Amino acid sequence: MDALGGEIPADDVKRVWDHAVRARWDSEPVWFHGDVAGNLLTRDGGLSAVIDFGCSGVGGPACDMVIAWTFFDSSARRVFRKTLGVDQATWSRGRGWALWKG
Repeated sequence: MDALGGEIPADDVKRVWDHAVRARWDSEPVWFHGDVAGNLLTRDGGLSAVIDFGCSGVGGPACDMVIAWTFFDSSARRVFRKTLGVDQATWSRGRGWALWKG
């Protein structure tokens, strides 16, 4: 963040990162894809396939939330979150993943 200087809103970035780091996954492990962004195929405006499961694993699903910020606009992001029904901690960790990827 220091290297970027004033090119980013540093206080906002730090807040997002701090929330992500403090959030915990306390539920049973679940399967996750691990690299959803870039591995979605669409057809006629809809999702037709999810491919490349080379990064899949078992644990917390936050890494699969990244597409909310890298693939969707704000209104689609709201629908995505509501449809998945993810808790605030998972959502915060997913946002942290997206920040890390950025």
